[in-house]
Amino acid sequence: MAQTTSEVQILKTLWRKKEDGGWGIHDLKGITLRPRPGFESDFFAFESELELMTSSPGTRNVHELLASFGPTDFLLKQSIVPVVALVESESIIRCIGTAFVISCTGFLITACHVLLDPQDRQYGRVCRAGNILRFGDGLSMGVIVPLSPASGRRAVRFFPFEECRYWGDWKESPLIHEPERFDMLTDIAVCKVAQMPDGTAHQPLNLSLNAFTKGRGSVRHRLL
Repeated sequence: MAQTTSEVQILKTLWRKKEDGGWGIHDLKGITLRPRPGFESDFFAFESELELMTSSPGTRNVHELLASFGPTDFLLKQSIVPVVALVESESIIRCIGTAFVISCTGFLITACHVLLDPQDRQYGRVCRAGNILRFGDGLSMGVIVPLSPASGRRAVRFFPFEECRYWGDWKESPLIHEPERFDMLTDIAVCKVAQMPDGTAHQPLNLSLNAFTKGRGSVRHRLL
């Protein structure tokens, strides 16, 4: 990200499946967020403008075409997504945090404390077996990804987490009435959701110059 005194620019990539079946960057563009008057420069509402991510959208897949353009807020919501928790017996959806897409195949980064929200706030049914937290039937956690407004529908897709990884240690309290707590090594978690059902890519937010590679580092704890 590059920031000036009046606007923020985000480098956005457009990922697609290649002819050989692998994934690659089809195009990239800097998207400028222009603040609306009356908002501070470090936290502001921005003007949503029509953005074209590429001059060669292609016609192999209509869903790829729809993902390659749209209002500024749609392009950002492809990559910065809300984390929600749903309890089957309740009539509400809890929005408990934010996640950032880091891989076109469905890996995301969120905060560790977001994953622990059902455990900390005691809703749904969560049980711990060693280092693994498991959700009981009726509790789902995942992210919401918007459909392109060019599709003619105001709709979203819900992608439940298939697996999550976080780092730290569970510690028991010496006081009987206090529950065990999780001592985080870092407030970061990596989660996985399913790939897009229409054959398109999840669109990552470019947080690092280093490519995301599954399997690096040591995993301490897990949530399913």
